[in-house]
Amino acid sequence: MKLKVSAVSDLGCVRSNNEDMILVVDQLIRDSSGEIECTTGTRNFWIAVADGMGGHNAGEVASEFVLREMAAFVETIPANLNAEDLKNVMNALVKDIHAQLNQMGVTQQAAKGLGTTFCGLLFYQEEVYSINIGDSRLYRFRGNCLVQLTRDHTLRNMLNDMSVPVNQIANSFGGGMEKIFIDFEDHTDRLFSNDLLLLCTDGLNGELTDDEIENALEENSGCSELVNGAKEKGGRDNISCVTIKINILEPIPLTSKK
Repeated sequence: MKLKVSAVSDLGCVRSNNEDMILVVDQLIRDSSGEIECTTGTRNFWIAVADGMGGHNAGEVASEFVLREMAAFVETIPANLNAEDLKNVMNALVKDIHAQLNQMGVTQQAAKGLGTTFCGLLFYQEEVYSINIGDSRLYRFRGNCLVQLTRDHTLRNMLNDMSVPVNQIANSFGGGMEKIFIDFEDHTDRLFSNDLLLLCTDGLNGELTDDEIENALEENSGCSELVNGAKEKGGRDNISCVTIKINILEPIPLTSKK
């Protein structure tokens, strides 16, 4: 599988610092952009977004800490794990990082309450999995139709109660939460050539509706155009998004010797 990846992480129009961060293979992106082409199968890697939260500078510490920990660990995962074993490995990793962040929030006054969302695609051998914690999102754009592939871990969504404020997170790394859980999905057989995957923090989908994002992608808009669209609507939060164009490589046919 060949991937064409474009990423932008932007301060937005209101915040004084950017607590978002993007991870693309081994590249961390904040207040900048990047493009990369890569092929799956040669190594395990993440493409992910994290939306930090907490006291002064604590959110940006949390998002970077989590992405670095996830990136370092993924290269050590044993080969040939099935989906259930891989999920168990990821659950153990997530709980360990969660405990470390909560401990930082207790022992470091400046880091009180620090935490972060995480939404990422794990490319493991030739397989593709999504891992979601919080309210950052993964979408698929296919045939001019946008579909959200993750669920938001907000109190409003989990309780199905529209009276709850949309920004009340029910699940995150750190943040003083006692427990953490992950949504883990296997997308390996659900992806087709020319699919476009979109990862974003809520600074994008909080300003642009799904219909507006869909219309922008129909017009071949990229991450920069999406971010600028969110800023034109107010840009009240940090804005980060990643697009991933999928190209399924056909196997090379075997030829018999004469």
